[in-house]
Amino acid sequence: MSNGGGLSSGIESETLWRMRYSAQIRAARALLGWSQTQLARRAGLGLATLQRIERDEGIEKGKFSTVIKIQKALEQAGIHFTEDDTGEIGVRLKMRTR
Repeated sequence: MSNGGGLSSGIESETLWRMRYSAQIRAARALLGWSQTQLARRAGLGLATLQRIERDEGIEKGKFSTVIKIQKALEQAGIHFTEDDTGEIGVRLKMRTR
């Protein structure tokens, strides 16, 4: 799979594969109770960039490095992105133990 960003790491390519849809970003934010501003700040992005990415439907077309920043911020908060062979996508939240 081409990663579009010049990165050759198989891990990063695999990581990108898990979060491919803007709906997954919106769902992940909802599970965490985060606003767009909170996610943009945690991912080190401008708010307008995140808003553009979330507004698009279907497969995420954003710059590879931008998508990775979003995914890493969400995964560090406990989000796990899923997609199965039937084409079903999803988002799960790993609850942190106290």
